[in-house]
Amino acid sequence: MDPRPTSFLFEHHFLSEIMDQIDELSSFLQITESFLSALHQNRLDEFISYEKGLGVEAIPNETSLEAFFNKHYGAWPEGRLALLLRRSFLISLYSFIEYSLLDICRLIRRKDIKVSVSDIKGQNDIDKAKVYITKVLCADFPSNSSRWRDIQASRRIRNCIVHNSGEVEEGSPDRKPIEDYIQVNKGLLRLSGNEIVLERGFCEKMLQATKDFFALLGPPLLNFIKQNENNLEPPDREFGEMYIGRPLRMLYVHPRRQTRENE
Repeated sequence: MDPRPTSFLFEHHFLSEIMDQIDELSSFLQITESFLSALHQNRLDEFISYEKGLGVEAIPNETSLEAFFNKHYGAWPEGRLALLLRRSFLISLYSFIEYSLLDICRLIRRKDIKVSVSDIKGQNDIDKAKVYITKVLCADFPSNSSRWRDIQASRRIRNCIVHNSGEVEEGSPDRKPIEDYIQVNKGLLRLSGNEIVLERGFCEKMLQATKDFFALLGPPLLNFIKQNENNLEPPDREFGEMYIGRPLRMLYVHPRRQTRENE
């Protein structure tokens, strides 16, 4: 059990750790998309070079070689790899959101109400966390924000990927919400028949939405903790040692982050 105040631990350990992990996910996504971009360009160059070697400058219907390639690239092994990696990232990101919200609920517990997040009835864990924060803790939650709507959309898409190989059938309860979300995110997400296709930029949008969401959620929760510190159960975990007032994990500063802070 960590004897330090919950408000201190939440602000200097818990929230900081969430933001650090989002930065790590961002680095992973940048590496992934750079790899996919280089792979796409290499295959495009090979295709154009091969076709021109045969004397073909354009497809018979006057479509350029590049446009023809891009239209059919998704059926190539490399195109399927891009879809697989983006789907995998979205699944990982959603799992991170889900775990972080549930962990917040496990950390902040009222002494006068013996209800845990696992006692909440709901269809999914992120909605259970929302109910716990708003109804049990009686704290503010950014449920009316566009970022929360992004997270709900990512839940529907993730469920289609995990449970139905990325397809959303006609008549499915998720079909209309996903179609509506596609309409306002053209170029990032589309349907190919019933298959959900994640384009470049979609995972970046969802990652930024996640970061913005926790930035919205953190301050009101911290304010709640400070106002109700005496009525909260002490944390039932250790959060690590401090070094001259900073968590030990901060002894390592990523070069990119350090440069940004020094600007």
